[in-house]
Amino acid sequence: MTKRAADTESAVPQGATQDQAASSAPPVAAETDEERQLRYMIDNLDGDVSYVGQQFNFYMRNFLEHTKVDTRTAYMACSGIESTLTIDAVGDEKVKFPAKKAASKTKENYYKREDFGKKKVDPADWETLKRSFAHDAAETDFSERDSTYRNLMRLADTLNLNDVERESLKILYVMGNNQAFFMVVDSIFGDDLKQTAVGFARMMNRPDDAAKVFNALHFSSRLSTYGIIVAKDDEEEYGGETGRRVFGVPEIDMDLIGCLDRPDMKDDEIVALLLGKQRSSPLNLSDFEHLGDHLDHLKKLVQSSVAAGKKGINVLLHGPAGSGKTELAAVLAKELGLKLYAVGEDDEDAAAIGSAKKGDTTGKKRAFELVAGLAARVARFHPAV
Repeated sequence: MTKRAADTESAVPQGATQDQAASSAPPVAAETDEERQLRYMIDNLDGDVSYVGQQFNFYMRNFLEHTKVDTRTAYMACSGIESTLTIDAVGDEKVKFPAKKAASKTKENYYKREDFGKKKVDPADWETLKRSFAHDAAETDFSERDSTYRNLMRLADTLNLNDVERESLKILYVMGNNQAFFMVVDSIFGDDLKQTAVGFARMMNRPDDAAKVFNALHFSSRLSTYGIIVAKDDEEEYGGETGRRVFGVPEIDMDLIGCLDRPDMKDDEIVALLLGKQRSSPLNLSDFEHLGDHLDHLKKLVQSSVAAGKKGINVLLHGPAGSGKTELAAVLAKELGLKLYAVGEDDEDAAAIGSAKKGDTTGKKRAFELVAGLAARVARFHPAV
């Protein structure tokens, strides 16, 4: 129904101006976090997510182009694709994959894993796959449509990740959002991280960078140390009583994805995700006058280090619990106009990922690695003490 102009005008009391009417109108409540999150979830459900499939096709097209047809990898790719996808058209053109399966009219898979060595990939099938994936392939920067991915890339910016680390994260993100992609990768590479690194490098269209991809995905990599990716380490499934540890294809930590699954995250929230909440103190330097010249020296040391753009300094504050070590650091940061994040603290403000608990040397190493990564991005944020 179309509303008439007279209906609209009647809403303004006689003798009142439009500005007066507007000021007397009840205020519109700001959108709550719960309402904003619900809106975001609905957009994800009803929105266009074809970009994920296009990116999957882009990766597969690159992978097939860089893989020779007469290799084990090609055979395993055909086996995984046949088990996962139905390839029967390229655009409006009808195709048959595998061609010999269609000709025999059997329901069994043609490219069975156990038949590797007995069969070879039909070159015609290989060309059909390349044409099929190339038809709908698109290199997509979907950060504008996917705020979780956008926040993940902002996290990558914060940590100054290199191109290979960022692209590896993107592939893992697409795998986490496209079941077919995950199943094909698992079918081709299984739990062999070295083979996976070779495959990922081909998907990135940088086949010569396989060693760099392996270093980015390894369980001792920066991504793993920061707590962004989690390597498969299932002794019960793979090791049993022998305790053999198998580190396969990692995945992005689901706790991290849960934290990033929010629209309109602020830069400070990204940092807090890594280091916990920013610390503050109601005290002032005058409350620590009893430290005398030590306090003045400490202030000048931090101040000159910040001015020189140093990545960090080491200062040992010693004393029993409750003597004010953390408060002194917070007061000093406030005095110098800096931001303070306390790592290795066991409290409710601990970082959401890569947290460092007291007595946990792995967590503390992770925390200091994070600070080192953040130091390269101080231009985006106030320096952290």
